[in-house]
Amino acid sequence: MIEFGNISFKDWVEIATQVITAVGVLIAVTAYSISRKSLYLSTIEKCIEGFRNLKNLNKQPSQEEIEKYIDLVNEELFYFQHGYLPIEIADEWIDGMIDFLPVFNKKWNVLNPNNCIKDLGEKHDRYFQNYPQLVTAFTIKEQYDFTLIYSSDTKSSTKRKSQRRKLIIEILKNLKVLKWYKPLQKGKIFKS
Repeated sequence: MIEFGNISFKDWVEIATQVITAVGVLIAVTAYSISRKSLYLSTIEKCIEGFRNLKNLNKQPSQEEIEKYIDLVNEELFYFQHGYLPIEIADEWIDGMIDFLPVFNKKWNVLNPNNCIKDLGEKHDRYFQNYPQLVTAFTIKEQYDFTLIYSSDTKSSTKRKSQRRKLIIEILKNLKVLKWYKPLQKGKIFKS
């Protein structure tokens, strides 16, 4: 057997194989990370573009725009559920969604009729009939102060933020989204 110093050729081959394997694993992990970030970015860009194309959500949206918004939200919820977007994006986007979508109780009563798109609040049974995931997400069990959640009073901003955060967390729990993010959590779901 050939030897180099005190190390045999077989040992050198073994060492080289281990180094090549380690480098291969490192390259694979790096490629996966880059691929994941690219997926995040392209998904975020697609959803933001879809939202920007809905010009009248803050005014009097047409039935077509409402349907496009519901479809976009349903798609975003799917991305959240499957961990295709970072939890910080889910947090921010749901914070925006509760300004447009009705929030329901178990009896399917709208709890925020003055703070959602009027037509959605009034005709939710028609708009949401093909979106059970959306209904599940926005049907809540806990009690919230919706006057505070939608308050613009700067003196109550801390309490408002806390109420909104609790509502967002319940919506994420309804979607079972948090199961994807538990390894990343350190005692808290979100920063306050």
